[in-house]
Amino acid sequence: MLKFDPKELEEQLKEASKHLAIYGWTLEDLQGDLIDPTAEEYDPKDYDDLVISENTTCKVTLPRVDESFEITYRELIDIILETQEASIIDNLEFWSQSRYLLRVTAEPSNAVSLLEWQFYYHMKLGKR
Repeated sequence: MLKFDPKELEEQLKEASKHLAIYGWTLEDLQGDLIDPTAEEYDPKDYDDLVISENTTCKVTLPRVDESFEITYRELIDIILETQEASIIDNLEFWSQSRYLLRVTAEPSNAVSLLEWQFYYHMKLGKR
């Protein structure tokens, strides 16, 4: 049976999932091997003695991005929730409480969401 350790981690992941809905995404949209406790078919009994901790990694792929990357459940939750108080200025600058990102590549053909800025930062630049 699947368990989250600490138990609060499951609730935090569900809260992050609610925030993803602002962008029209679900945790399932991130593809990879992420376990989504908000999915209709989710049943912890379907897993054999699996424990997910803050340091458990999962593979994630963003919509419209070809490559995937590994991220811990804690990092995933933090990245998603950080965008709650962040803003993008002129589709060029990303401002949050913990980071300032400046795009130096050509402007994309369509607007990039706060969440995509965050994941791009994690994928390309790594943790600082």
